[in-house]
Amino acid sequence: LSPLPLTAKATDNAGAAGRATVSFSPNWASAFTSESVTLTCNVASSAQGDPPYSWYKDGVQMKIRQQNYTIVSAQVSDSGEYQCKSHSSDRSEAVTLIISHDYLSLKVPPFVFEGDNLQVSCAGYPGYKAESAKLYKGDQLIGSSPSGNFHIGRVTMATSGPYTCYRYVWHHSMYHYKESSVYISVKELFSKPEISVNSGSLSQINEGDPIMFKCDTKLSPHRETTELQFAFYRNGHNVQGFSLSNQYGVPSAQLEDSGYYTCEIRAQYGSVNKKTQKLAGVRVRLEPAGGQVIAGEKLEILCSVEKEMGLLRYSWCKQPTRICVTKEAAALEQRFVVESVSEDYGGEYQCIVTKAATGDSMRSTNISISVRGTDLVHQVQPN
Repeated sequence: LSPLPLTAKATDNAGAAGRATVSFSPNWASAFTSESVTLTCNVASSAQGDPPYSWYKDGVQMKIRQQNYTIVSAQVSDSGEYQCKSHSSDRSEAVTLIISHDYLSLKVPPFVFEGDNLQVSCAGYPGYKAESAKLYKGDQLIGSSPSGNFHIGRVTMATSGPYTCYRYVWHHSMYHYKESSVYISVKELFSKPEISVNSGSLSQINEGDPIMFKCDTKLSPHRETTELQFAFYRNGHNVQGFSLSNQYGVPSAQLEDSGYYTCEIRAQYGSVNKKTQKLAGVRVRLEPAGGQVIAGEKLEILCSVEKEMGLLRYSWCKQPTRICVTKEAAALEQRFVVESVSEDYGGEYQCIVTKAATGDSMRSTNISISVRGTDLVHQVQPN
């Protein structure tokens, strides 16, 4: 049976380690002196109820052994980087808590992820009267708010940047015009998807073989309950719509299942979408140009890519038989020469370029070659 030229990126994407995360309540990265803040050590369900818990401030272990740690009346000295772990989990990423004794504080969540519905607060010191607030991103005015609360909405990576709020605060029988600045860094909700075929195996697939494609990503442990949906495509055409399954199976592979497979992941009701990375295109140049060849003449095919990618496997393949001539070279182009074109050489061809190290492949558009006659035509058709 003929091998099927299926193309999918192989990957070994193991699940994330059981790492704890720290969350704040209220969910702000800053608090005023005298305010209360509760820090919680969140661990995977398999590690819940697995004391003792360990807390760290600025890298130094604290005496706290509970899952929740409450700072009842915060002091400036409580500012720092906090981490935690349970008996069986890995230590969390450090989370910065800032305790302020200023008139004004621009409060933002400790973590902001793409797709989050973001709100921030330009808060005056508790008990002090404050007038309407203005919020800027860089030099651009976002808006004003009598309460000091601002709804930014669904965020993307482009939301990242420096933010500053301005507000008059009443104290000691006079108004003080104050400002507070923070840098909001939007984090990736989940990584770019990678698609693998048959558990990452790059072994040859023949007609009749079962195929299982898997779309993998890494979801941030801070958003591990986020629902992800997956879709699969062959040569850009949808073969499985969005669903909770990250797998697409073909029980018995046929020639029509050949192609370049990609996947797409979406989350937060479609507010975050990511697709497998598109590979650079493959170009084909024919000599003589136009693909008009007389039987017995010499034909040269030049396949090229746009950038260096290490050792490459160039294949010049006739469709739909998938009969290929293959050469390997660490070069941006490869030449195939047919010294004497036969009468049955005409048909549809593609140049397929595969990275030897990873199995990633890319292909040209279809190239029509006609043999004999003056009505020979060279056509470039969509994939």
